[in-house]
Amino acid sequence: MNVKTSNILKVVVFSLLLVSLHAQDAISLDDFVQKKQDLKNKGMIVLTTWASANIISGSAYFITKSPEEKYFYGMNCAWGAVNLAIAIPSLLSKKPLYKSKFNVLEDQIKKEKVFLINAGLDIVYVAGGITVKEVAKNQTDNNKKAMFLGFGNSFILQGGALFLLDVSMTALHAKNRKKYLNKILENTEIAIGPGKVNLRIYF
Repeated sequence: MNVKTSNILKVVVFSLLLVSLHAQDAISLDDFVQKKQDLKNKGMIVLTTWASANIISGSAYFITKSPEEKYFYGMNCAWGAVNLAIAIPSLLSKKPLYKSKFNVLEDQIKKEKVFLINAGLDIVYVAGGITVKEVAKNQTDNNKKAMFLGFGNSFILQGGALFLLDVSMTALHAKNRKKYLNKILENTEIAIGPGKVNLRIYF
């Protein structure tokens, strides 16, 4: 076998290895993306259920005679409507398509950060609810006092529930990444520099 033929065979074998590796990575990435999508949908189902429960329970607004409870259930219903408007479009969205491993990793990290930031905002909601209840103590007008107490209790409840959801989703997405995506990327080096992104695969 001459040198030229040997080199051609090497190129062919290397090309076949690349095709095989790409196919395996595509399947693995697709599996991860599907797991990521399923996890997102489960979270949105929980949010949809919670939102619906708040909207339905909001009907107590028309039954109770307590002004404080009216404000409480009315605010819960408003929270439910907002959460439902967020959850349903997300639940109906299609599985995203990615061009590369880098795009998958980038989106995954972004999603984890979003849930973490939301968890921080949830703490602010709870703190805001506690503050509003403190303000209620200084109110001489009974209607304003009832309003602050009702709104405060609603903010504490909604912020606490959303905090549990966001922290759980952050942890579950991170666990999913470490269990599956990190293994896919274990032989990949991603270097980010000014104006460029380099992705290297080691064999």
